[in-house]
Amino acid sequence: MLISRAVPPRPDRRIAGTMAVFSGLALLPDLDYLGVMMGLVDSGPCGHRGATHSLIVPLLVASLAAAISPRFNLPRWRTAVLCGLAVASHAFLDAMTVGSRGVPLLWPLTFARFEMPWRPIPNAPCGLHYLSAQGLRVATIELFQFFPVLLLALWPRNRPTPTATSRPPESRIRTVGSRPMTHPAA
Repeated sequence: MLISRAVPPRPDRRIAGTMAVFSGLALLPDLDYLGVMMGLVDSGPCGHRGATHSLIVPLLVASLAAAISPRFNLPRWRTAVLCGLAVASHAFLDAMTVGSRGVPLLWPLTFARFEMPWRPIPNAPCGLHYLSAQGLRVATIELFQFFPVLLLALWPRNRPTPTATSRPPESRIRTVGSRPMTHPAA
């Protein structure tokens, strides 16, 4: 959600939708739960905190974002970088969990699992076990840990108010010869 603050506000786009998209991207690596629920081995590349938690996934998502962002009238490289960061944040935060087996950041080159030296985040129960007393405890701890980030993400933006002396937008100015001309107000 915090990454959505880097997207410039536009009158035709609501910030809640942008936050929802980036939150969804941050959760994307946990789609590996589906494979485990369908019977795949949990400890391999298809298991939880497997290949989807590597840096290849953010690179693929960033490439896709760069390819489709012009269709949505979004800046190509900014969109790609922000989408890649949102997905990569999941793997780095999972590497900061206590008692986890780490994440294979460099898969497919190696399946070696990486852990951060500082691991303040409790390891959450998987699947429906998250809806237990242990899951509630972990959710409460994470809420307190990430409350400053959540507050910053949800803090209202300052929007400049238009004044009578404000200049016309650049899109309404064109140059003919050597002198600028403004288009009539539409």
